[in-house]
Amino acid sequence: MIRIYVLDGKMMDSRENLHAHLYMQFGLPPYYGNNLDAFWDCINEKEPGYIMIQNAEYASKRCFLPLLGLLFDLAEHNPKWHISVETGKPDCESCPGGNCEECPSSPVCGLSDMNEEQPE
Repeated sequence: MIRIYVLDGKMMDSRENLHAHLYMQFGLPPYYGNNLDAFWDCINEKEPGYIMIQNAEYASKRCFLPLLGLLFDLAEHNPKWHISVETGKPDCESCPGGNCEECPSSPVCGLSDMNEEQPE
């Protein structure tokens, strides 16, 4: 049976919320250190499967982009892991002529308009 882990970009609006979400969704151990180095250590102990990230456009770039880089490294390190990112916006194939620059949700079909980190 393939394990599916679902992450929600709406839960990635701050560092604290991101790590609380990762802790819950992956069933991380109590000693999880609430940082990406600790997440890397813990995720490599998990059964590989599919990580589906939904609502990516709502995530804070500051939180989401480092996590996304780590997840791509994970899939490269262990090909049994698969990553899927959904923005709720059209894929590039939906853009006129496949050209994101002409897409109504451009640039790059909405990925670049993910929420910026709010000043504190």
